[in-house]
Amino acid sequence: MDPKVSVIVPIYNVEQHLKKCIDSIIGQTYTNLEIILVDDGSPDNCPAICDEYKGKDNRIKVIHKENGGISDARNAGIKEATGKYIAFVDSDDWLDYDLLNDWVKCAERNNADAVCYNPDIKNERVIKKDILINYFLDGRVSVWSKLWHIKLFEGFSFIKGAVSEDVIASYTLLKDCEVMAEIPRQNGYNYNVNIGSISRSVFKNGDYDAVNFTSQVADDVYAHFPDAYKFACLHIYKAMFNVINKAFLYGLDENVDPSIFNVRKKEYIKTIRRNLFSILKYKYFSKNDKKQIIVLCISEKLFRFLKRKYKKLRA
Repeated sequence: MDPKVSVIVPIYNVEQHLKKCIDSIIGQTYTNLEIILVDDGSPDNCPAICDEYKGKDNRIKVIHKENGGISDARNAGIKEATGKYIAFVDSDDWLDYDLLNDWVKCAERNNADAVCYNPDIKNERVIKKDILINYFLDGRVSVWSKLWHIKLFEGFSFIKGAVSEDVIASYTLLKDCEVMAEIPRQNGYNYNVNIGSISRSVFKNGDYDAVNFTSQVADDVYAHFPDAYKFACLHIYKAMFNVINKAFLYGLDENVDPSIFNVRKKEYIKTIRRNLFSILKYKYFSKNDKKQIIVLCISEKLFRFLKRKYKKLRA
């Protein structure tokens, strides 16, 4: 019998996207699914939509809970999961209908603890434990773009209330994998660009988490995989740049202390300048990121001016 897959969907305030998301899951060509819809105290019509779909498909479980954030919602889903594998789907995204089938078949063929797709390969590829860390350090840090064996979640939980939690979560899970497999396909998980999402709103204190988490990962990499430490540091520099970029583009939340931000900003820019050669050398940073980082290193004032200009053009 085909192994069961538990698909966990954290849900909050996405009623305009939710039906498309759920339809893409229940319509999968791989049918042995346990679909766990976690209503994270959503104030819109999402709770009713969840209950409606539960009445239509007996594979669906619905959890209604108080709002605790995406990490808390994922944890609630994990507690209810009974499948051999777990997949996470954000509630404003959707899946190609054959994705789970491709993932599961690949996992079973290779006895893999995790599976993802890779558009840059032509044949299925198996990654052993000794080089898995390089996969993570290449920038593939999301938990939602992979199929995970449920054994990886024994004793594991996402950090409640954290921003950029995927960084440390993916590292922890991949570190426990013995084998990971990749399938050659261009896409499968379709990411919805939500203008009102956390990543596109004003800078909040929680946005410092990305720097803190990437620093924790780098410290652990140094202890266990010292040859990869310089690559782990690239994640820190990227997180630092993202903090500055977001603050300049969207402004600071009223609860962010400007003096503390300015101290950290200076520290981040100094670190980025000191490591500019490494940043420009590696493909982890996009060409656009590299151009912006060069401008930032030359002149903070010019970088800020260009961000304001960009924001006006988008308005």
